[in-house]
Amino acid sequence: MQSEIIHLDAAMNKPVAENTLIYRIGVVESKLGVSRSTIYRMVSNGELDLVKIGRRSSGITAASVHAMIERNKKLFADTMAASELHGCDGPAT
Repeated sequence: MQSEIIHLDAAMNKPVAENTLIYRIGVVESKLGVSRSTIYRMVSNGELDLVKIGRRSSGITAASVHAMIERNKKLFADTMAASELHGCDGPAT
């Protein structure tokens, strides 16, 4: 039996399907662990794609969330590799 992973929409406490195309802002907050204002700053910087859903609602494309996560994973891996080349223990915190 294959287990299904169910995420909850933080704003509405409803399940979010894995094949979702657009996440509500509250879901992105919980997925990335950042604040609402940070999400909007990421949109302004071009790191996330915002889509209007009607007059008063917005969402972030799932593709842009996943792409941002992949970019950050690569950046971290590159930083770790560079640290090893220079004999450091890891990235500076």
